[in-house]
Amino acid sequence: MSNEGGQRGPLWKFVPLISQSPSVRRTEAVSSDPRMLPREPTEADLATLREDGDWRPVVILKRFGTAKKDSEHLPRLVIACALFHGPNRMRELSERLLAQINIASPRVQRMIDDESLARRHELLKSVMKGMQNARQDLPATRARASNDLDHTNHPDGLRQIDLEMLVTHMEAVVLGAECATKRNLTGIDYAAQLAKSVPDQRYVEDWLERALGTTALSGILLFTPQEYGRVVVVHHDGRLAYDPAVS
Repeated sequence: MSNEGGQRGPLWKFVPLISQSPSVRRTEAVSSDPRMLPREPTEADLATLREDGDWRPVVILKRFGTAKKDSEHLPRLVIACALFHGPNRMRELSERLLAQINIASPRVQRMIDDESLARRHELLKSVMKGMQNARQDLPATRARASNDLDHTNHPDGLRQIDLEMLVTHMEAVVLGAECATKRNLTGIDYAAQLAKSVPDQRYVEDWLERALGTTALSGILLFTPQEYGRVVVVHHDGRLAYDPAVS
């Protein structure tokens, strides 16, 4: 569960290596993002996703909660689909997000080096920083997902904080991937707007393909009810499985 070298990203302020280490008061500067605040991890943060050793998606999704802003809708929908299919899908999600970072990062760096895009360099540097943080943190989530595949012998599996980290890091990956395909100022602005908006179903399906390798998921599917006007996850019999906008 090591970080594979380098400094840990800011979300690691939440997550000590899971051990019986003493509590340490942190005094770093406060960030404007409430999920990036330096603070001691709570009992809820460190709670395992399994209950009594069982993987129960409905219970996990109740604890997962709802989107706090429009840009969280897409990550939460994809993560919810992975949760329904167990730790193997959570590991695959982590791996595929890392692959997306490896593709997007050099392209975004070339855009940062392009003087014709100077007016968007601040945005692009922020995008790059978000992807770098994700690259540092995702291997640990992948490792805990791997532990969960053999939970009896490796009880240090996925925890509640992993879900929050995945939401934040997938936001960064989506923004980075969208910006990486653009070549001008207008395109970058469009990519940023697209990544920060509530997605339509076709866009969610596209990211399911990228993040999980398929849109055909056993037992669940994406659906956009006319009265909702947003994408939700439903069971094949029509029951609502997860709505990122409603607790």
